[in-house]
Amino acid sequence: MILKLTLEYDGTAFHGWARQPGLRTVEEALRAALDAAYPRWDGLAVGAVMRPVDRLVTTDPDAATRAKYPKILKVIARGDGTNAFRTSPLLPISEQVASSMREVFGAPPVQIRTMGGTVPITPFIEALGFPAISVPTVNFDNNQHSENENLRLGHFFRAITTMAVLLTM
Repeated sequence: MILKLTLEYDGTAFHGWARQPGLRTVEEALRAALDAAYPRWDGLAVGAVMRPVDRLVTTDPDAATRAKYPKILKVIARGDGTNAFRTSPLLPISEQVASSMREVFGAPPVQIRTMGGTVPITPFIEALGFPAISVPTVNFDNNQHSENENLRLGHFFRAITTMAVLLTM
């Protein structure tokens, strides 16, 4: 299932979009809201971000719902894409990867427990019964999956180091 959300938000109360240890971020707030409303949601592709929402719905809200909740977000599911996967950052292998990255780069990596609606690894995870860890090496503004997709050279060289660290753990 693919969910497409188009959202906007006032970011003054947040420390950016991406998850950062110990800081309130938009991504964490959005994921917490989705987890509360849909305990089994499988992934997330975001085109824009949101202001606080009072109610998530999957169908057009009726008059009573509109009267009760001033800010309503309708989630529309479509398509049959690959499900995303979740890997706990508390698993020993997750902790080992994070520790190795911290040792080499001098700072902890950003860890996101759900990844990969467009990375078709979920069928392998389900069939083989073991966790997977995705280690993205792209720049945040790479225009992923568009005609102008790009990778900065600095990120490319850092990716080489990252892969060497992972392969020598």
